Amino acid sequence: MVEEALVIQSVTVYKGATEKTYSVGEEVNGAVVIEIVDKKTIGTIEFDLLDEDGQVILKLEKLPCLVEWMKIAVDGPVSEVQA
Repeated sequence: MVEEALVIQSVTVYKGATEKTYSVGEEVNGAVVIEIVDKKTIGTIEFDLLDEDGQVILKLEKLPCLVEWMKIAVDGPVSEVQA
């Protein structure tokens, strides 16, 4: 059995009439985003964009957003994962 996980692929934030998408693999503030972490709690929206060392590149807080999730295989052959 393959273990699966959902990870955040991108977050699009909206401020007024503008929107900005932050994606895994994209360079932000001079560092490549390796992971986007959902830090929300009841009543708040917050995401941390992390670099390869686990350091926060950018925090997204209190903005309306759209999150794109991706299912990944955590353990086992990729051929066993069903989309």
